Amino acid sequence: MKKIVFFLIVLVSSCSIQVNGYSDDFNKVSVENKAKIVELKSFEALSPDYIYKISGKQLRAELSKHDKSIVYVFKNGCTSDYCKPMMHYETYAKKNGYQLFLVMNGYAHLDDTLGQRNSFESPLYVINTNYYQNRIRATYTKLFLQDVLAIQSGKEIPENGNIYIFEGDVLIKETRELPQY
Repeated sequence: MKKIVFFLIVLVSSCSIQVNGYSDDFNKVSVENKAKIVELKSFEALSPDYIYKISGKQLRAELSKHDKSIVYVFKNGCTSDYCKPMMHYETYAKKNGYQLFLVMNGYAHLDDTLGQRNSFESPLYVINTNYYQNRIRATYTKLFLQDVLAIQSGKEIPENGNIYIFEGDVLIKETRELPQY
């Protein structure tokens, strides 16, 4: 019995359990990648070498400057059938005259997205948890979407997808998949 207890203690203490997705997972980002994460100051002259921390209010203000936009809020490393490579969203946006905003909802599995960097040019954004003063993914994502969609606090956010299609700053459609082109 003592051997079993000892074995379990050794097993548990040697295992490093990591939970991704509960928080923003910034602590799991490499030093090299942390240097790429900067505050968004302006939408002018954005570089594919950086990831821009953005608030929903900043994004909403920018949406109003474009006739048509797509906002894709995504989780790095998503394995769902609904998650496509970044170039899929970029190709669709270019073919159909949309301004594209690729917004990560956290940093877990960041390398999965950065590994695609040679196949798309669009800037990458990440929800600015400092702005929302919250590191719990469900909470800051909700606050971000309230700002982008101009939804009053306490009102429900649509939950039909994570692709938001806008004309100006008016939400036209929310979906999980892009329409066929």
